Amino acid sequence: MRHKWAKYLITFCSVITIVLPTIMDFNATHMTNPLWAPHARFHWSIQWYSITMLNLLALYLLWGNYKEKGSRLSVIVAGLAPILFWGNFFPSLLMPGTNAWPDGVERFTTIPPNVYIAALLTMISILGIWLDRRSALAADTRE
Repeated sequence: MRHKWAKYLITFCSVITIVLPTIMDFNATHMTNPLWAPHARFHWSIQWYSITMLNLLALYLLWGNYKEKGSRLSVIVAGLAPILFWGNFFPSLLMPGTNAWPDGVERFTTIPPNVYIAALLTMISILGIWLDRRSALAADTRE
């Protein structure tokens, strides 16, 4: 890891990706929604465990102690972890019958806030990957 801000930005996105869905979705709009079939809750649970484990892996890649720590690949994989969740909001909006508004939440704006959050965290993760790439290129030209 050549650029400390790359590490901090990706860390921020990974932590938010673990914490925010936990806070926002363990309630009657998602996991305990009585309108959801048990199999739908099962799929939500798979998604939650997957994004949590993937982003814990991202944090290990950024902060853990291992031989290839700070490698370009480790930064790319860590940066992609939040993107694999938040970035998928956008193609999911195209799926028939989907809606980004949680069940039972009254609409108060045209675009749901979670879509703005998804866009912001996706862009921040991309910025982190880009900053690391830019600093790697700069380091290569100095050698």
